[in-house]
Amino acid sequence: MSKQKPKSKKVDSKLFDELQADLKRVQADFVNFKRRSEEEKAQSIEYGKFSLMQRLIPVLDSLKQALGSIPNDLKRHSYIDGIKSVVKQLESELAKVGVEEIKALNQPFDPEFMEAIHLEEGDGDKEIVYEVMQSGYTMNENVLRHAVVKVKKSK
Repeated sequence: MSKQKPKSKKVDSKLFDELQADLKRVQADFVNFKRRSEEEKAQSIEYGKFSLMQRLIPVLDSLKQALGSIPNDLKRHSYIDGIKSVVKQLESELAKVGVEEIKALNQPFDPEFMEAIHLEEGDGDKEIVYEVMQSGYTMNENVLRHAVVKVKKSK
């Protein structure tokens, strides 16, 4: 038997152009899909970190509150120094991921970062925070928890 060469088929240029355009669309769709997937992955990671930090903040509060209510006879005990060290370590680790305490005391009231539970009338029109009931925190400039404050009007 003799081998015959397959006959070359002439490709219709219109069909070729259509297939080429389809290929370009598929490539563009894939690039867009890949970009969206990466964005969604980054958003999921950030949401997970944010959620975890929201759960750790009350732990930090509890430790600080415990340190604030130490009886005088125990204030110089080495155990207390260990607890203080743990609090500093936790604050340091939170700072590394962008968690910061909202500075509220003696600052103008800012509803974006603070929640007022009391407004004391005064002799001015500026609302100034005079007491922080619960510290607030941000993470990369997003509010994790609003500071709960008391506000008074002053000049």
